[in-house]
Parts: sequence; structure tokens; C-alpha cells
Amino acid sequence: MQLILEMIVRYSFWGMFIFGGLLIVWIIIVGFPLIILTPQPVKDYWFLVGGTKVESDLATGWDFVALILRFSVVHSVAFPWLGKKRGLTKIREVCPTWFAHYCLLFSVVTSVLMVAGFISTFILIIDSYFLS
Repeated sequence: MQLILEMIVRYSFWGMFIFGGLLIVWIIIVGFPLIILTPQPVKDYWFLVGGTKVESDLATGWDFVALILRFSVVHSVAFPWLGKKRGLTKIREVCPTWFAHYCLLFSVVTSVLMVAGFISTFILIIDSYFLS
């Protein structure tokens, strides 16, 4: 049993770095061009129909808050039910189909990489606090 746990911990250690690195590379190579290529009707729909003036002003720069708001636009296009509370369930009607598919692919791969990274990190934390 101890041998199996040591093997899992060794792989989770490398998995944490591999999945974290892949996530960073995925966001830089795919995510930033995605938020740059966001069509104007999608931005208008998000910030004029569902957003406020403050959100619209915050999303104009390249600081951390603007990136979070822009990625929230991408995830709302990928999964329209996320914007249900704000009345943004019809956001896919204003965006091209290539953009909706690209957002869906980006969101699914990002979620898988994040979950894998969190699981491997969780295994390391459990090992260091409870099994050592």
C-alpha cells in the first residue's frame, strides 16, 4: 500500500507542474487571441444588455480585472446558462458560430486542465499533511 501511495504522489508532483504549465501555455496561446478576436456585437451585447457602465469601463484595459471580465464573456458564450441571472442566455444569437465553437473548446480544455491540476495538488497536500 505504501508503494502505491509513493507512486501516486510522485506522479501527482509532476502532474501538478505539467498541468499547471499546460494551463498557462493554453491561456497564453489560445485564450489571449480569443479575447482579442471577440466580435464587437458580442462585446456590445455583454456590456450594454447585461452589464453596467462600470463593467464596461473596467473591461477596456489590460489589467487583471479586464482580463477576468473578458474571459467571463468567453465562458458565457460557451455556456449560455452561466449568464441566466443577468439575462444573457441569448448571447450565442449575436456571435458567429466559429466563435461559439472556439469558446466552447477553450472553456472545456481549460476546465479539464484546472481540475487535473487541482486534483494533483490536492493529493500532494493530503500526502504532506496526513500521510507523512
